[in-house]
Amino acid sequence: MKSINLYRTRSLNPWNDFQREFDHLFYGGQTRSTESTYWSPKIDYYELEDKYLINMEIPGMPKDQIKIEFFDGVMTVSGEKNAEQKEANNFYSERSHGKFLRSFTLPKETDLEKVESSLEDGLLTIVIPKVEAKKPKELRVGENKGLLKKLLGESK
Repeated sequence: MKSINLYRTRSLNPWNDFQREFDHLFYGGQTRSTESTYWSPKIDYYELEDKYLINMEIPGMPKDQIKIEFFDGVMTVSGEKNAEQKEANNFYSERSHGKFLRSFTLPKETDLEKVESSLEDGLLTIVIPKVEAKKPKELRVGENKGLLKKLLGESK
């Protein structure tokens, strides 16, 4: 069995990575910034006999803000969750916001035409069916005699 290759995409802006590490070191992981940053939703991944299942936590995101794309054997899930803006003298937030992007390299044995997704209670579920395994065809000696003659252009 081949499994899905999971990898995270980091921010394209090195400052965001530095800010995240700084916040993690000095503020226990909470972010002090109200600017859009990159975050990475947590996932659960299951390989079942006939399908792959990915559950991704993205609370507070409407369906129309989530994009699922397939290209060249890679499934990419992306979106952006805007931070709530309140009129206040001080602002502090522990909730994730900003852009996210997660990519998964899919095995060749997937049926992309039958992929399904749903979003319920902040949990995005993606079901990726496996294609039915190809079985070898057995040909017994002497079967399909007429086929060879047709291919060679011989007539009866």
